[in-house]
Amino acid sequence: MDIINTDYKEALFAVIRSGLYNESLSLSENIDLEKLLNFAAHQNLFPFVFQSLTLIKGFENTPVYKKYFPQFLASFSVQVRRTEGFLKLYPEFSNKGIYPVVVKGIICRQLYGELAECRPSGDEDIYVKKSDFSEAAKILEENGFIAERSDITEKQLETLHHLEFERKDLMIELHSNLMDYRSELRKKMNGYFASAEENGIFIKLRGIKIKTLNHTDHFLYLIFHAFSHFILSGMGIRQMIDILLYYEKYKAEIDMKYIERALRDTNSNSFLSDLIRIGNKYLGLSIEPLTEEKNAEELLDDLLCMGVFGNSTDAHIAAGQMTSAAFSGGSTLLKTIFPTRDWLSRKYPELIEKPYLLPVCWVKRLVFFLKFGNEKERISESMTVGKRRIALLKKYDILQ
Repeated sequence: MDIINTDYKEALFAVIRSGLYNESLSLSENIDLEKLLNFAAHQNLFPFVFQSLTLIKGFENTPVYKKYFPQFLASFSVQVRRTEGFLKLYPEFSNKGIYPVVVKGIICRQLYGELAECRPSGDEDIYVKKSDFSEAAKILEENGFIAERSDITEKQLETLHHLEFERKDLMIELHSNLMDYRSELRKKMNGYFASAEENGIFIKLRGIKIKTLNHTDHFLYLIFHAFSHFILSGMGIRQMIDILLYYEKYKAEIDMKYIERALRDTNSNSFLSDLIRIGNKYLGLSIEPLTEEKNAEELLDDLLCMGVFGNSTDAHIAAGQMTSAAFSGGSTLLKTIFPTRDWLSRKYPELIEKPYLLPVCWVKRLVFFLKFGNEKERISESMTVGKRRIALLKKYDILQ
């Protein structure tokens, strides 16, 4: 998706702000509400923005409302079922003495108040000690979930980011590490959560006792998770909103001196500061940035362009692979098609123990790129986006 113009940028945030704080809402007649909803869908915020638009007097009588209400209702209903499914699932772990640490997803949805179920989550993320991983996987399978793969070894478990488990109504990402190991930076980030499980806290959601990260760790995790997406393939405004709302709600319980040290250590302090500036300008927040401004508006344009996880189109995925390849030096194109074993091990964990399979994985990627290469427009788009993102990362001193 192209960068959206200023009028729609401001309109989108005006709608989000009104929904968050239940404020009155009026938009210029020049704003095409259907186009605005498409921008929201690109950020996986369609149901939230649709519901917030009902704050406009008469919206429910418009053709746009009637056209998109069934889509809203379906999205809302799916999220309600996912939430109910997860809250029924969690006691299956705790009844057997395992308390997985719940991150993002259902925890972040609570930040959206009465519109919690309008903030979609495609899955729920839970983190367990490596010694509990096999038992947690067994519990999921006993409750009807199917693992994406069943041959994870103990050695692979050390660097495995997560394993996906899917059931008709719900997807679970079972983590053995909160951050992945595809780069030295991510390894460093993961080190900050070495004691996350033992330092976790318990909360109650609808009467269900759930373990999650303490507020300092969770705030840091949300930042690191967003930052890792940003430097790899891009991220969207929903992750930014989660971070800022989390700080607004729990700032009294967050150790900001610790956060600042961690952000300086991982070169992500300017990134957070510019997210704060965006929130202050467009959401009416009053949070003190940690550093001088780098590129807040350019960062915002990137968030709006790349979509919720930077993977909304094949061109964006390819652009993200270009960005990742730029970190390892040499030919960006070659490194995009033939990345390192460490980078590929997330998708192919068998490479950890069987490095000789690397050429096989390269061939699989080459087939994809040859297929992709037949579409010149998508190649041109991915190259343009990739070069723009590499330039932006250099401005944040992430790339040299």
